[in-house]
Amino acid sequence: MLGVRTTRENLLRPYSEAARSVHAGIVDVTTLVRRDPGAGSTSNLSYAERQAQHKLTGPLPVMRRLLVLDDFIATGESATHVIEIVCNHTTAMPEVVIAAPLWAPPKYPSASFLR
Repeated sequence: MLGVRTTRENLLRPYSEAARSVHAGIVDVTTLVRRDPGAGSTSNLSYAERQAQHKLTGPLPVMRRLLVLDDFIATGESATHVIEIVCNHTTAMPEVVIAAPLWAPPKYPSASFLR
């Protein structure tokens, strides 16, 4: 399991805890990927500049499956960045599952998504 680094860690916590409760032996490699706080999805950096702000801080274990948790998916860039890091540092690419909570931006009424 790898949680995409965010300034809203509290949004990911319930999902990482749920993953741990369902799969007791799940390995959390979130701390192995660091992101510069200024490289968030709302920054004015290019894709390449944002990707360069994600760093691997240690060796990744061998993985058959990788659960990527994201606080929300707007463009998919943050999840793509961490998947690329994994791809560049493993000999065999694991099966990737992306999970993100449904998040409605404040400018849209939530009810419109549920009709």
